Amino acid sequence: MFAGKAGCNQIESRLQTRVLNDYLYNLHLKYKAENPEIKLSLTSFASFRSSYIKLVKYSSRRTCLCQKHQNIALKVKGMEAVGATNTDSPDMLIRQNTDDEILQKISECEAETIKFSEWKRRDVNHKGKLTKRMMIENVKLPKTEFMTMFRRDLIEFRKHVLRVKCQYEEIKKLNEKLPQTHAICQMDFAENYSCGHAEEIQTAYLDK
Repeated sequence: MFAGKAGCNQIESRLQTRVLNDYLYNLHLKYKAENPEIKLSLTSFASFRSSYIKLVKYSSRRTCLCQKHQNIALKVKGMEAVGATNTDSPDMLIRQNTDDEILQKISECEAETIKFSEWKRRDVNHKGKLTKRMMIENVKLPKTEFMTMFRRDLIEFRKHVLRVKCQYEEIKKLNEKLPQTHAICQMDFAENYSCGHAEEIQTAYLDK
């Protein structure tokens, strides 16, 4: 049995590294929605992830990102840098803590200011015309101002995450009651490749 496991590890070491396109928690919800007849816990689901498949980090994702997720992830990254949290996952942060607990941790950290990045829409001169483009900015705020802003962001982010969860639950219900002669089609959109930011949110991606 040990030799078999070692053999699997050798095979995985030769495979190309892959990165998940979402957090395991969200992927588990999606899996349950698409396979309502299969009963599988989050722990068991996570155990099937091979070593060459890496976990996602929203603050390091590249293109076509969710603006709400990316902005909150960038702020959580700033919090992690000053010791106000020990996770860089915004979804994990709100699942493990209430808003008051999160703000309490920020207030107790020793830093007087918090640095973070944020995507914002700014006026830029493009080919002689003034147009609005999504750009990433480095921000530095006093801790009290950051807490006020982050409290507001947490409220909106929890609503956003709840909507995603509800969507997966509704897809699961549709799958459970889907007639044999019917099919569910989920569609996404894409743009032609063009040069841009190394890391950008969806809105900036579509500005091109």
